[in-house]
Amino acid sequence: MAVDWRRWVLRDVIQALPCRRFEIRLITQPTDGTQGRCIKTLILSPDEMISQWKLFGGLSAKRLNVFMRPVGGPMHVLLDLDTPDTLDEVRNLMALDGITPSLVVETSPGHAQAWCSLSGRDHSVEVHRAACKMLAERYGGDPGSAKPSQLGRLPGTRNPKPSRALSEGKPPLVTVKRARFTPSPRLLADAEDRAAQDVQDAPDIAHVRGFATTCDGDSRREVASMLAEALSRHGGDRSGADFEVACVMLRAGEKAKEREARKTGAGVQYVQLAIQRAMTATGIRPMQEAEA
Repeated sequence: MAVDWRRWVLRDVIQALPCRRFEIRLITQPTDGTQGRCIKTLILSPDEMISQWKLFGGLSAKRLNVFMRPVGGPMHVLLDLDTPDTLDEVRNLMALDGITPSLVVETSPGHAQAWCSLSGRDHSVEVHRAACKMLAERYGGDPGSAKPSQLGRLPGTRNPKPSRALSEGKPPLVTVKRARFTPSPRLLADAEDRAAQDVQDAPDIAHVRGFATTCDGDSRREVASMLAEALSRHGGDRSGADFEVACVMLRAGEKAKEREARKTGAGVQYVQLAIQRAMTATGIRPMQEAEA
């Protein structure tokens, strides 16, 4: 009889992090210390994610990293605790600040990740980014993981990083320590103040290298961040990075016109727009122009 405890773990996750979809990434785990490569990105509804519990378990058994990120709906912010054995101290400090994580995950003995939820809805990427930075700064989180596009480890899978191996050499199980949706008005208020200040301090990037753009600054910066991360995962291969970002953007559209584009077969135009937005944000010229 198949062990279905992973299904119940995933139920805890979706109840703690309500959202429209989950982004799942499968990343290899090299043994030579180099960075892993993303081999697949999935965009799943909460029910679809639960239905794939056997798949995730099997991939994890093959020593693949399985990461997840909630997309759409309430905004959830990841705190990746970089210093071992600090979880209890951090949770106590958060409580004093009026913040309670919705989901706390132990990724290996002594290491943890916490997802905190902002109260309200329809927040900008700037507010999300500000909340990420604030949590990392206040509670000793990994600054490299303090960004809206950051994914956390999926509970019910294993952490194949060699440095996290148990004494017998087995990868540790990623477990849930707390799971209860708990929006934080205090974190939202602080993040809004920080975001307003960041916007005032940020340079104007409305036009880059002669490209006029109609998309908002939040979208440009978020696409630029996604593209930079994808390029890193694909070893600088621009075509592979473009393909990954385009797929994620096409499947995860939030606006009505984006969903309608997928229904009418105009999705290709949306993908082209996503790639042009990435080029605009990063200052990369189209190939034809660069070769002229």
